[in-house]
Amino acid sequence: MPVPLNAFVDVTKVWFTEKLEYLVNDSVPVKPKYEKGATPSDIDLVCKHPIKKYISVNFGNRRTIKLNANLLVECKGWFDMQKTDFMNHLEKISSY
Repeated sequence: MPVPLNAFVDVTKVWFTEKLEYLVNDSVPVKPKYEKGATPSDIDLVCKHPIKKYISVNFGNRRTIKLNANLLVECKGWFDMQKTDFMNHLEKISSY
């Protein structure tokens, strides 16, 4: 289900769409049939690249990863960050 004001998911979605040119759908609901009455969960981002099979991403610290054209992305951990740390991280990734 959509989570209001989830900054980390929003920033990640923008990074995939604007920087890497993926098509992105967010907050896709998932509820296994075997769970009755459980709180619905979701996949944070479903990404598909319309052209390329693989995307190489350089993180600036000489670390390069290869991403598949089809991705399921789960965003975790932004609750554990101090606000200043989160803003510093945003400044770093925006410069890539």
